[in-house]
Amino acid sequence: MSSAQEDAEPADRLEHLRRRWMAWSELAYPEEQYRPGSRGGEVQGVDLALAAGDFVALLDSFFTRGRLSEEELEYLRLTLCDLERALPSLADPGRAYFYEAAELLKAIRGGIQ
Repeated sequence: MSSAQEDAEPADRLEHLRRRWMAWSELAYPEEQYRPGSRGGEVQGVDLALAAGDFVALLDSFFTRGRLSEEELEYLRLTLCDLERALPSLADPGRAYFYEAAELLKAIRGGIQ
């Protein structure tokens, strides 16, 4: 996070994250590259389609309610572990899609702690 973002008011940081999430949500899942249910859709033991669904649910929950439950925070931690395990093996454009998702989850986790 840049120092300008660190100095921003919490509402400004939340709005910045919301804009990033909205921009990310406009991206298409890289289905041609990581087809759900296929052997290529699983990388380093991570089913990328399921992981995508997980982080969409977490982001939606956070931006709808403004917080995550303790259970969701644990799920966020597990989802990040999965993404971080898979990311080094991904190729663009799919890598960029999952990288931004992981960065959004990290930003949310950082803002909550």
